[in-house]
Amino acid sequence: MMIKKNKVILVVNIGSSSLKLALFFLNGVKINFLYKENIVLKSLKDITQIVSSRIEFYYSKQFVQQIDVVIHRVVHGGKFVRPVLLNKTIINGIKKNSSFAPLHNPYNIAGIEVCRKLFPFIKQYAVFDTAFHASLPLKVKIYGLPYSYYEQGIMKYGFHGQNFAYCTKIAIQFLYQEKNKLIICHLGNGCSITAVKDGKSVDTSMGFTPAEGLLMGTRAGDIDSGVIEYLLRKNSVENVFSVLEKKSGLVGISGESNDVLQLHKISLGKGERAKRAQLAIDVFVYRIVRYIGAYYAVLGGCDAIVFTGGIGENAWYLREEICKQLKVFGLQFDLNENRKNAFLISVKKSKIKVLVIAANEELQMVKEVFE
Repeated sequence: MMIKKNKVILVVNIGSSSLKLALFFLNGVKINFLYKENIVLKSLKDITQIVSSRIEFYYSKQFVQQIDVVIHRVVHGGKFVRPVLLNKTIINGIKKNSSFAPLHNPYNIAGIEVCRKLFPFIKQYAVFDTAFHASLPLKVKIYGLPYSYYEQGIMKYGFHGQNFAYCTKIAIQFLYQEKNKLIICHLGNGCSITAVKDGKSVDTSMGFTPAEGLLMGTRAGDIDSGVIEYLLRKNSVENVFSVLEKKSGLVGISGESNDVLQLHKISLGKGERAKRAQLAIDVFVYRIVRYIGAYYAVLGGCDAIVFTGGIGENAWYLREEICKQLKVFGLQFDLNENRKNAFLISVKKSKIKVLVIAANEELQMVKEVFE
């Protein structure tokens, strides 16, 4: 159906390995979803060609007659704590933050640059992954370094902000209570957990960069800084951080894959491959349980635990193991509902509700800009 009214919004959501494009139509205050696709990225060079060709495709198929607004996801916002209208000064600020998120911000900038060439006369906005965590208390944000480092901007920022904000709203609507304590687990190739109190982030597992926190698909997560020092004595900086960012995590421990479904299948077999795959899964689950336990203490209890992201929404076998280890908190879940990836997987008498919420960063980005 051809759109004849204004406010057609293109959302450009670029990760380190994927490109999500979504179209929405804003009719007054009502946001209507039009079209969405997820494309695998092999390199930074792909972005210009893919974005250009897909927009040509939207026009050729008459999904839209025109695009009126473009909204870009940017991973590391630094000091940016709300959506901003893009200009040269803002773009330069985003480029400076690339050193904080070298796997992400350069991709985000590439998307911004190609869209500014395609649409030089329309408004384009940036929405930041770090913005949701602007509410973190100082005692959470600051590292145990000289205070002058904090003054230079070295602190915990947190990430996955759009999805945490989206899941927070959905969970609060379900709980139907203004006072709430949530633990939200965003589990995908990149993973992080956030403690939310009364709708605001009060702690989160990722830090100054997306490398801190949980074991992830290819990232090591929390690691002794002494290990990094040791590795740097024998390797270049580039090699060490290539290992920490791209060759660690699930793929590093298993020696096989960062795909939890593949690892689950391998773990059901026999021999060393199966043992290594199971070990990777065990470490992954353990880190998640440990963070949930810590955030339960930080919040002084918990009303609901939320699973979201590709793994969180689909890997029922991992959710099952995590929930089993949380029985100490009075959590009880339904095996069948969990295996169906249902929205509510806890039983009625459970002291903590357990929700599975499909990520929708793109819709949240549109809401943040127009609110």
